[in-house]
Amino acid sequence: MTRKVTGPRLLNGKAAAAYLGVPYNTFRDWVSRGTVPRILVPHSRSLWFDLADLDQFIDRHRETGPR
Repeated sequence: MTRKVTGPRLLNGKAAAAYLGVPYNTFRDWVSRGTVPRILVPHSRSLWFDLADLDQFIDRHRETGPR
């Protein structure tokens, strides 16, 4: 999916968790397991997440058809 970015491309962990609609602790677990890629910004201790990666995560985990 291609989306036009109208705001910041990188989100911090809390904003990324909110974007995915999951609790922050769940999101941190996914990050520590490598399920969600993170961006390492030089000279920053914060973890950053690319909107494109989050959208790809959503696309990879989309279910189709009856449950």
